[in-house]
Amino acid sequence: MRLRRLRREARWLNRGYLRLFPFGNGLISFNQGTGSALRCARWLFHSVPLSEFILKQFVLCLVVGVLLGAQAWACDACGCSLHQPILFSGVAEGKSAVSSPGAAKVDEGRGDAKNVVAVRAVRPDAAYWFGGIDEQFTSFGTLQSGGGHRVDNSAGQYEQSSTTQVYGGWQFNDWASLQLNVPIVNRQFRRPDGNGGIDQGNVSGFGDASLVANFVPYRTRAGEWDFAWTVGGGVKFPTGDWSRLREELGGGGNGVGPDSAIGGHDLALGSGSFDGLVATGISLRREAFFWDSEMQYAIRTAGALGYRYANEIAWAGGPGVTFWKKNDLAAGLQFRISGSSKGQDSLPGVDETDTAMTSVYLGPKFTVEWKERLSGHFGVDLPVILDNDGLQAVPDYRVQAGVTWRF
Repeated sequence: MRLRRLRREARWLNRGYLRLFPFGNGLISFNQGTGSALRCARWLFHSVPLSEFILKQFVLCLVVGVLLGAQAWACDACGCSLHQPILFSGVAEGKSAVSSPGAAKVDEGRGDAKNVVAVRAVRPDAAYWFGGIDEQFTSFGTLQSGGGHRVDNSAGQYEQSSTTQVYGGWQFNDWASLQLNVPIVNRQFRRPDGNGGIDQGNVSGFGDASLVANFVPYRTRAGEWDFAWTVGGGVKFPTGDWSRLREELGGGGNGVGPDSAIGGHDLALGSGSFDGLVATGISLRREAFFWDSEMQYAIRTAGALGYRYANEIAWAGGPGVTFWKKNDLAAGLQFRISGSSKGQDSLPGVDETDTAMTSVYLGPKFTVEWKERLSGHFGVDLPVILDNDGLQAVPDYRVQAGVTWRF
């Protein structure tokens, strides 16, 4: 009987009742197939012996991927940037995942992950406030043309991008929280000015703020294994300065000297648009071992001057181990693979042919936690795959660090 029921539920999934529209009007729609998929997952968790716990988690992750990510990948390629994140925490006492509010995120126009949405698994205790700071520094010093071919950088073009996220929020209970993110951006650059000279300077100020709700719809423990699934969603507001987007209208320079690989869309602090943010993440833990992964999808709309940044998906994840614990202090190391992918930005009726980017990074992330109240992280990412269109300055490396306080 159970086998017949599972087969019937699987047929609902195969009929394509889950649809994601990442472009177009930017809506996500779920119908009958979604409920059937969840019933499949519920059947597995109540019918399979505990000795097969790992297999059950894999199947649930697969179902979650179908529900929240598969169509997005089919459309434009976040990787798992997931920024979004479930980060290491809660290991000092072997508890279920608790993640720092800063993780893999999506940047405007760059494919450069920034701290915007953080999906968090939460502590099963009383409500509390939390806040923190996350910093990401990315160095763009290599030029590539379409297809990922390196180009001679005779003009010494570069961009040094620093984004500091200040965030705070309220954890309502063991499964829901609300978080406000305010980015402070500084970008130093050097590029040809189109008149045979060099344009060098910096732009700085507040970026686009976002308000995000985070939920933990499923958490379980079986034997020595802990598993948590988190989801999140929110809105990005047009609070950043978008004036650099005027460069995308053309008319600058006389075409003398090398082409610039750094455009107005790279330097703008904001988009001038209201955008949607959705995210999901999973965390699996057993004693000192943990696996955290996250994915975020940004649904962009037309903003200032009609400029529309392309939808972007970002992801991150990988295994880790708690290598040191003493009293209320714990430290861990995670090996992470992360990345992002976005299509071409657009002006009304025109696609921008130097804005698409797909990137994959590898690197370690160190994490530390004290009494489940103070936590920090530091990581370095090195690009292993960079595929772009047009002429662009691409990342050489990026460094991430942050601290979170729960009180």
